[in-house]
Amino acid sequence: MKTTALILAAGQSRRMGKQNKLLTPWQGKPLLQYVLEAAKKSICQHTIVVSGHQRLAVEALTTTVHPEARLTHNSRHSEGMGTTLAAGMAAQSDDVEAVIVLLGDMPLVTSAHLDEMHEKAAGWGDPNSLVIASDGFAQGNPVMFGKGWFDRLAQSRGDRGARDILKSDAARMLVDIGPAARRDFDTPNAFEQKP
Repeated sequence: MKTTALILAAGQSRRMGKQNKLLTPWQGKPLLQYVLEAAKKSICQHTIVVSGHQRLAVEALTTTVHPEARLTHNSRHSEGMGTTLAAGMAAQSDDVEAVIVLLGDMPLVTSAHLDEMHEKAAGWGDPNSLVIASDGFAQGNPVMFGKGWFDRLAQSRGDRGARDILKSDAARMLVDIGPAARRDFDTPNAFEQKP
């Protein structure tokens, strides 16, 4: 099953003040670098990174860490995550059968987590499948969408992203990856917490 790791890296990090959290070091590396490395080492055949805020710096880091990744820019990133998701979907190759949507501020997500989600989806074989990373029964990120969802993802708008899909009664499978599924970095205090 051909899969894209779609990394959303366009946000303005408003709760971080003047810092772009994706470029802020944590445990010795910029936050986004962890996610790029996970995608690069994973079974995913493609990686797409959607830039927005501080485009040049985000794209420079991407090119350094994961030169094979495809870059696309969301000029409407200030309108919310939905436009970033739509921009990423517009850059997909026609032969892709699933997409794993990754948030750029989740450094505890590893390539092994992505591979496990991929294997579960491949075993399921349903184009309308949702494979969702969880911490126990608490849903988190990343989320893997089968091709049956691509049109709806491409029409995402505003700040809701794919929340409407995730709140629907669509069939889903949870993959327990522990705290990595829910640990993100939105404030300076988050950077001070231990892994």
